[in-house]
Amino acid sequence: MSRLRDVLDKLEVRPSRRANKCQFNKNHKIPKGELWLIVTPRGPTARDYGYCTECGITMLEAAQEHLAHHLALLRDEGLG
Repeated sequence: MSRLRDVLDKLEVRPSRRANKCQFNKNHKIPKGELWLIVTPRGPTARDYGYCTECGITMLEAAQEHLAHHLALLRDEGLG
């Protein structure tokens, strides 16, 4: 069996090394040492995008719902 392909971008949660601004909402500040979500899209010019805890949670919850929807579709189709 061939190796499974990861369909998600690289995700990481880590403390901020310096003060930053959220990439989703520039009004959200990320103080040094606070946890934030780092997303690195695939591609030759991949760069990190950082999101505050509030926006990161919102994004991951939306992604989880999206994945659950598609998983349910595949499971329902597979049974029929």
